[in-house]
Amino acid sequence: MRLMGELDALLAALTAENEVIERLIELGEAKQAAFQNAEKVAAIFREEEACLIRLDALEGQRLAHTEALVGDMTGAGLVEQLGPEGVGVQKLLEKLAENVKRLQEINDLNQELLRESLQYVQFSLNALSGDVAITYDRTGSTPQGTSTFDRKV
Repeated sequence: MRLMGELDALLAALTAENEVIERLIELGEAKQAAFQNAEKVAAIFREEEACLIRLDALEGQRLAHTEALVGDMTGAGLVEQLGPEGVGVQKLLEKLAENVKRLQEINDLNQELLRESLQYVQFSLNALSGDVAITYDRTGSTPQGTSTFDRKV
């Protein structure tokens, strides 16, 4: 009877983890759409932070329930040990793996978008500030004037 309670608790933790990660996926996609609006992005970051705190707590619960059921086995070992009751666990673990992969892809894309945005901002600041180009002519002196090109590229 105790094992069934642990199994139910594990299923609940896995389900909740998937829900939180799906929410993080939604937030990551919303961040892409709101990239030009700093206030919206800040609000998304705050919600993401709350989701990550919740996810950390759920992960602790999942690990505790897994250990109570089968010790420190891997997911495959857990499913095998649980037999027919492990089918639900296996499906949730597969869904969790897919969700984590999707979230990683979205995070990677958001990092690239952020990197490109920062490069554009740096380029714009250089253009607006009249950044002097450091080049030399044949005499070894530097020509006077400004450059609108970002030297860091």
